[in-house]
Order: sequence, then structure tokens, then C-alpha cells
Amino acid sequence: MAVYYKWTTYVLMFVCAVSAGLFFLFYYHGEILVGQEYGRIFFMGLFIILGGVLGRVLAMILASRRLREIDALLFRDTKPEEYIRVFGPMNEKIPHELSEYVNGVQKLSFAYEAIGKFEEAERLVNSVEPEKLRMHALPTTALIVNQRCNLALLRKDAEKAEGYIKDMGSLKEAAEHRARMLAQNLGICIRLSEARRNALLASDETDTAFLSEEIELSTNLIHRKEMELEMASFFLRRGEKEKAEPLLESILKDRKGLWTEEEAERMLDNPNT
Repeated sequence: MAVYYKWTTYVLMFVCAVSAGLFFLFYYHGEILVGQEYGRIFFMGLFIILGGVLGRVLAMILASRRLREIDALLFRDTKPEEYIRVFGPMNEKIPHELSEYVNGVQKLSFAYEAIGKFEEAERLVNSVEPEKLRMHALPTTALIVNQRCNLALLRKDAEKAEGYIKDMGSLKEAAEHRARMLAQNLGICIRLSEARRNALLASDETDTAFLSEEIELSTNLIHRKEMELEMASFFLRRGEKEKAEPLLESILKDRKGLWTEEEAERMLDNPNT
């Protein structure tokens, strides 16, 4: 987290280290070297080091709090354009070989997706190679591949989505013995992606119960509206207009300027197109 606020971290570490040293000096009234006793010098150095560590911890806490506030613009307040404006320049400044940068790219891609700029969203996730990261390569790769699959489904490219689903299956196998929680999460992502792909193809095998559960449990408005739109499209393809309309009307209840709202409005006016 502190990588986004590098200079703030350096300043806090410096201030805390100097403050620790000064405290030690004042405590002994400046009498650090007494005769041949060098113990005080050692402990003063230790105080300075601990002060620097404390400064870094404080910087990480402050950075984490600030980043949560920024993430809330996208995931809680549903303000993707403001999120892009605030976070985009921040993410671009940090080293691109870090997992934090790649994770930031995924979130920015999601923000562009929310306002219907799919080309930019795809450009971002295709610009990174998370599998080459020295640290956190597996979970970061899973995050990016899942986003690529998500975008393929939203752009109605079932064939490309199928390829990404297979990639997630390979990642799940790799994670089975290294990161069981990640493997479980990938299993859920694969099941959801398969259900969405089947819905796109209007297949009889579409797991509508699972898609309905995803909508009900989703705490993110952007994702929920996208799932509602995909389910509504599925029902319209099958001629079940009476099931599609409540989903489309739900999308329009709390407008946030998302692409799904425009699409839902169009589909309500022209359900046969």
C-alpha cells in the first residue's frame, strides 16, 4: 500500500527516527557517552531504528486508509469516472513490475467497463503480464484472466470467453496445492463464467438459479446490474419477456450513469432487437 505514497513513507520514517533519537538525547540530558560505557550509544541507535520502523507502519496505515477511500468511489459509491480521474495517475506512477500495479490495472479496467468503454478496459488488462511477476504471480494472474473473461462475455464473444475459462481451470489446478482459498475462488469464478456463457448462447443448460443467487448476493452495483442485464437478455432470447422486464426495471431504479442503464432502457423500448 505504501508504494502509492512513497515520499510520505520516507518523511514519516525520517521524522519518527529523528524524534526517537531526540527523545533518547533529552532523556539522558545529552550525556550519551559516559566514560568507557558505550551501551547508551547502542540503545540510541536501536531507538532510531525502531522510530523508523514505527514511521513505516504509520505510513502503511495511512496509505491503506486513503486507498480504501479511493476504492470506495468505485465499489461503494459507484463513481467510476471519478475513480479513474483520481486513481489512474496514481497507479501509473508506481513501478509496473509490482503486483500492486497489476491489481490497480484490473480495477481501472473494471471502472472503464462500468461506463461502457470496453476497448480501453481490454487494452488495460491486455497490457500486463502478471505471470512474469516475482511475487504474487498466481493470484494476480487469476485476477487478470477473470477480468479478461468478464469483458469477453460482456462483448458477447463466447468463443474467447471459453478460452479464458480453460485458462482459469489451469490456474485452479496450479493453486490446488499452493493456495487452496484461491483455488476455491477460481472454482466459483469458473462456474459463474460458464453460467454466463450458457446464458449468452441461450442454452438449456444455463444455471439460472446460480445467476439469480449471484445477483441477490452481489454488493457491488456495477456487477449486479451487469448480471441482471445478462439474465434479461437470456430470457428475451428465449421469448420470455415477462421474466426479463423486472430485471431491466431493476437496473433503472438507481441510476449511476452506467452503460447497463442505457442498454436496459433500450431493451425495454425495443425488446425484440
